[in-house]
Amino acid sequence: MAQLTSPWSSPFESWHSRALLNPFPSPYSFTPSQDRLILTMILNAQTEPEGLSLALFSLPDSTETIAVDARGRVLLVSEKDSQGLLALAQTALALPKTGRFWNGWSVKQNVSCFPVHRLFVSTSASETPGSDGEAFHQISVAGYSKEKRVLSDPVGKYTELPDALWELFGLVLEARADAGSRWDNQRDEMVLGKVREALEGVITI
Repeated sequence: MAQLTSPWSSPFESWHSRALLNPFPSPYSFTPSQDRLILTMILNAQTEPEGLSLALFSLPDSTETIAVDARGRVLLVSEKDSQGLLALAQTALALPKTGRFWNGWSVKQNVSCFPVHRLFVSTSASETPGSDGEAFHQISVAGYSKEKRVLSDPVGKYTELPDALWELFGLVLEARADAGSRWDNQRDEMVLGKVREALEGVITI
């Protein structure tokens, strides 16, 4: 009998719900900058080719960080939660390169078309040197799910999405849970526009 995958869990689960209780006091005064960007995740899907899921920025003279979620809300993230996200990102960066487009991992799904989530992590924040002087590392997962982790194609010894990636992507995607769509007028496009400007040059095709 095949061994069942344990349910997804994380000690940092609901970090986004906690951050929603601590909004940045003046969101329109916040100016995102690439030099303070810790990590960001972008959704690539047919309905949203480059949709922001999360951007996490360091905050001068503070142990807290600033998160901008998929709806453009500007939130303060506790030191414990932001350090947990970064620690998982550092573990994920230690995984072998896949040698595939966008350094991609692909979860086996029953459909042929599924979204790809692309994670970019600052080399300075992760303390992991980038190749060829790159400022950001990239890891992507196609077909991510908290219910499935068997890979469509193994990566080295890995036949399932590694623990750190499975946990990290599940956490980051909390920031997209109530994203809605580009057409429902629920997103703060002023804030999201400033973040997109800060991400110029980070997101590479």
